[in-house]
Amino acid sequence: MFFSVVSLAMDARDAMQDLIWKHRVLLVFTPNSEHKKYKRQNTMLAGVTEGLLERDMVIIRVMADGKLLFNDEPQPQSVTGFYQLYNVEPSDFRVVMVGKDGTIKLDRANPVSSDALFALIDAMPMRQYEMLEHGDETDQFIR
Repeated sequence: MFFSVVSLAMDARDAMQDLIWKHRVLLVFTPNSEHKKYKRQNTMLAGVTEGLLERDMVIIRVMADGKLLFNDEPQPQSVTGFYQLYNVEPSDFRVVMVGKDGTIKLDRANPVSSDALFALIDAMPMRQYEMLEHGDETDQFIR
């Protein structure tokens, strides 16, 4: 049993390792797709695709019933490893944002608005550099 738990955690770690230095990751943990907070979080993220893309964001939805969605595409990895890696109980709703450097930048038990998420990201030194590099000072206003 110990081996399988370790390998599940490694699958999640490997998946996240593939994203480091390329993407910021928003993990949305939920007991199920009908959870009130999960639905509210999805509503808050609806319509801000351009802002997410501009900030190199990917969204991973992790559901205790075994569903794992990467930018809305089902994935074969086990959800167990993600719950272990981020120390989340399957019965909990949590929003965790991981920066491009692989560190946790936000960890909340309630939905996070796109405005709050974008403000947090836009204040990060790496994002400030990206905006200067692209010469897009108006990026911070894309919602």
